[in-house]
Amino acid sequence: MCAHAGVATGFLAVTTVLTALLASAVTAANLAPTPTQPKPDNTIMMQGGKARPAGIVPSDPALLGRTDSTLVPILVKLDYAAVTDYDGDIPGLAATNPQRTGKKLNQNKAAVDAYTRYVIAYESKVLDRINTKISSATVRQSFRTIYGGVAMTLPANRIDELLSIEGVVAVQRDSLEQPQRPAGTSGGVYSR
Repeated sequence: MCAHAGVATGFLAVTTVLTALLASAVTAANLAPTPTQPKPDNTIMMQGGKARPAGIVPSDPALLGRTDSTLVPILVKLDYAAVTDYDGDIPGLAATNPQRTGKKLNQNKAAVDAYTRYVIAYESKVLDRINTKISSATVRQSFRTIYGGVAMTLPANRIDELLSIEGVVAVQRDSLEQPQRPAGTSGGVYSR
């Protein structure tokens, strides 16, 4: 397999994941907590008060320190593990991570539903904090299953302030990337 095919396969995998996330999108209006779930105060945090789950890219340096008020679409990593990554660290909430449980998410419905309710309540509290400090921020989507955060639009000069809000871990640029067919390639994913 040539290097270009590996890159194309990687882009295809990312595109597939993003498509799945978009299909199960939840808007900020649907973030109402349920009354019978564990308190978000039990969230396990890393030293310094903010979790940095394995595999999460730190904040995009190009977004930091901006002074312009251009509206910027960003992904905001919140301080909780995505449903696919949750290892059961919170008392009363069983693990949902398929690698840890040995079960697909749909085979672990009770644990997935309980942890998702917890995440919805936690996310709602963080979004309330964000709305209080940055009323111009607009949540477009929630990505609880894979990413553990939200897609949001806000003025670029408010990103540093966003990062100071309890429950916000990192920001990355939110842009749609289209895989390109490398010159001179045929077959494989390109022939479908």
